[in-house]
Amino acid sequence: MKQAESSNATTAPWTWQQACAWATLGSAALALAQWQGPAGRSIWLVPVVAAGVATRATRRQTGCCWLLLCLGATITGGWQVAPGSTRLAWSLALALDLAAFLALGRWLAARGNALVVAAGLAAGRVLLERLWQLTPLGEGFSWGAYRLDAALLAQALHIGGVAAVSFLVTFVGTAVGVLILDPQRRAALRVVASAMALLAATVAAGLDRLDRGSSENLQVAAVAAHDDRVPRLAALTAAVVTDGSRVVVWPAAAVPVAAQPDSTPGAVGVVARELGSWLVTGLHAVGRRQMLIAAPSGRHVDSGSLPHGALLGPPQASFGRLGALEDAALWSAGPARAAAALGCTVLAIPADSTPNHERLAWLARLRAAENGMVVVRCARDGGSLVVDPFGSLVAAADRGGARDQVLSTTVPIVRGGLLLATERRLAGWLAAVLLAVLAFAPPRWRLPYHPLLD
Repeated sequence: MKQAESSNATTAPWTWQQACAWATLGSAALALAQWQGPAGRSIWLVPVVAAGVATRATRRQTGCCWLLLCLGATITGGWQVAPGSTRLAWSLALALDLAAFLALGRWLAARGNALVVAAGLAAGRVLLERLWQLTPLGEGFSWGAYRLDAALLAQALHIGGVAAVSFLVTFVGTAVGVLILDPQRRAALRVVASAMALLAATVAAGLDRLDRGSSENLQVAAVAAHDDRVPRLAALTAAVVTDGSRVVVWPAAAVPVAAQPDSTPGAVGVVARELGSWLVTGLHAVGRRQMLIAAPSGRHVDSGSLPHGALLGPPQASFGRLGALEDAALWSAGPARAAAALGCTVLAIPADSTPNHERLAWLARLRAAENGMVVVRCARDGGSLVVDPFGSLVAAADRGGARDQVLSTTVPIVRGGLLLATERRLAGWLAAVLLAVLAFAPPRWRLPYHPLLD
């Protein structure tokens, strides 16, 4: 009798004050993560709150928590809207994403133990993010992208993509939340121990990858001129090539080729031959943009009839293969993944002026860490940057395009990668299978667990 009374007391629903307090915490954590971007440490708290909603909130309280979470995310997350989408579409999709995640948590809590809730929510998070990646919204809702500044955790991106880090964040956060709220401490402690073991293994793997590094280095440069003219760009490039740069990226030109006879593909090839370096740039042809890769021999390849957003190249070089993409291609993981599959070690992005440099810099780091390749982005208005194969921002230019800007730095070259680094579609299938196994597992696989059901 006393045991039953104790069980009823510990599974009592939240009061409205408790529900609002927890929801406010989750809303603030999600808003802060959206605002901080790749340094969003507060993302760990979101699955903690989700675990509480799954096990202790009534249906009405769940609705209130969902509204507060949506409010917090939409306040600071509008800058993540991808091209081709709108702020309204992004907000509605976010609301749907959070609703599905909270509903999944409540459903799992009604069917299994603490392990089912933690692992099921983590698998569900991966599956949701994989589905969003099939839409124009891309990776705007990927929780793993908020831990890009954690260098050790970010190395998991090279194994399973952003889905691997999202799984880790959700599993660890949910396990901690269940420990805080689950009256059956022994079961929750086992789940937390499993989560900490997974976290420790990820950190150890990341430390090993960073320690091994690379024995091969390459000097690269991003060169932008205030007047956007090829003669001025060539003069600036000559200086960095003299210092040892072997790959130089120019921005996408604003002046049409017709107005610059010396900026034709052949003329750029001549500059590359005279300087003995690889040049990547974007030319303003008639009615469209055109990318160009010029080899030290003077030969060049251009995007020509390639579809918009397609990979240019990749020609073979002594340091591997060199590919080029437009800015817009960074919003999707597919083009960079295709470049990695073809053996690209350096990805050049001749960029135009854009107001969304913060988000594009974040995506450039994400693509570099995922595929283990150097990313060099050059923009006329100060958005130039260099990212190493581990996702670290090595160099970045100051904003403002009224002057010449030159970035030149040495980065390691990583050749080859794991299977999952190029075939991350497998992550979505694995998450779906795990979720199905946990949801429909026989009762003998579960420990007794009695969450609040209303």
